[in-house]
Parts: sequence; structure tokens; C-alpha cells
Amino acid sequence: MDAIPGMSAITNFIQIFIGIVLGYIDECCLGYTFYKKEQGAFKSACDGITIYWKNKKKLLKDAAVMALVVMVITAVLFIIPLVIMVPLALLTDNTIIVVCAVIGSAIIAGIIKSAFVDSWMMVKMMTSYMEEAPTTVVDNGIYDTLCKLSGKFRQLFNKSQETA
Repeated sequence: MDAIPGMSAITNFIQIFIGIVLGYIDECCLGYTFYKKEQGAFKSACDGITIYWKNKKKLLKDAAVMALVVMVITAVLFIIPLVIMVPLALLTDNTIIVVCAVIGSAIIAGIIKSAFVDSWMMVKMMTSYMEEAPTTVVDNGIYDTLCKLSGKFRQLFNKSQETA
């Protein structure tokens, strides 16, 4: 039971949102690396991360919309097989078969989400990112900010300077 009513729904949304926001940074940066193939891979990766950082408001807004869409699609993907299988299972008058129908609906929803919805989300987030990337100006101030925020970024940035 929730300490605050509805809190689990909010935390589920936040987890999906964070998964979308953070889950596609690497794909976006990899896409940018292919887009900027004349640069070295480390420099393109640094630029890709800074472009993501500089456009964070738009990307966060797009991720919030995507999180809502994913939640609705997942619910629909669960409800459709549930509406079909549970009435059929109820005809058997066997509780175990009804429980299996509910579990089966969840499994079907998960498989379809993994196979199609997750790929669609990645394409949407990369499209949103690549719409902004060509017009975003990367400056040294952002590099400095990100180097202070992340040791891993600092390592990547140093590597990009070594290979330049």
C-alpha cells in the first residue's frame, strides 16, 4: 500500500521517463558520430553529449511525451489480449486458467512492447536529437561544465584531445 495514494503511479512514470531520457543518449551520440564521420569518434562522442546537454529542455519534453505514449500503448497492449483471453478462460470455470490468461496477457504486452514500441521510442528520440544536432553550436564552456560534472566525460574529452 502506498504511503501517499497514487505515488506508485508517479514513481512508475518517473522511472519510464528517466529510462527514456538516459537510455538513448548513447544511441543519439552514436548516430551523431556517423553523421560527423569526418571527425574522430571521440571528438564526435564529446560533441554528441554536449549537443544532448545543450538541448536538454527539448529532449526532456519529448521524453515526457514519449513516456506518456509508452504507458498508454503498454496498457492497451495488455488490455487487448486480456479482453480476449479472460472471458474465454472464465468459460472453463477454472481459477488457474484465468490467472494464466492474465499472466499471458502481460507476457504478450511485454513481448510486443520490447519488439516494436522500444524500437519506435529509440527512433523518435534519435529523430528529435538529430533535428537539433546540425544547428547546435558546441562551445568550450559546455565542455568545461560537463568535465566538472562527470569524470567519465572528462576521460572521453581528454581522449578526444589526444587523438585530435
